[in-house]
Amino acid sequence: MQHRRSPRAVTIGIYSPVFLVLCLFTWSLWAVPFSYGQTSDLVRARVDVTQRVMLSGHHPSWAVASNDAGAVPDDVALGRLTLVLARTPQRETAFEHLLEDQQMLGSANYHHWLRPVEIGRQFGASSHDVAAIKNWLESQGLHGVSVANAGNRIHFTGAASAVGSAFGAPLRYYRVKGEQRISISSDPQIPKAGVSRRNRI
Repeated sequence: MQHRRSPRAVTIGIYSPVFLVLCLFTWSLWAVPFSYGQTSDLVRARVDVTQRVMLSGHHPSWAVASNDAGAVPDDVALGRLTLVLARTPQRETAFEHLLEDQQMLGSANYHHWLRPVEIGRQFGASSHDVAAIKNWLESQGLHGVSVANAGNRIHFTGAASAVGSAFGAPLRYYRVKGEQRISISSDPQIPKAGVSRRNRI
């Protein structure tokens, strides 16, 4: 079975009343040297929650004042939230090359499909980086943290107050075309960790 790439940019929105796939964040792991079939650690320092970066473009267009329907109570439980890990440009390029090779007759990788766990090992975040992200989520009062086999998605649950605090943006209700939705009220913020501006999460 062939596995296509995950979306690079995603909309953050929580739809109610049924809380299923509630929101998607992109956690960018920026450029360090990378070669095909190899992952490297990008988290080079302790995750400091007081040092944050904003993820622009992750606030849904419908989450505006004209649709605002009030604050989400702190104790509202949110389940099955997903944090999507974006590949570095180098890893994304290598993965795209593999996808092309899998379709190219005569290529050593022709129809050589990878299991999700193999994709994670070759193109996903390192186990060290995933552990750092998991530890950060749990330190923010979020729980039920689990990692997809492909290593590109981390699932978690938590109260609205914990989600809002973790990502630096309160959650609010919005009424859109007769449907009640939940979203963060601004672009999310995540902690940075690394040895330079180019090596950070």
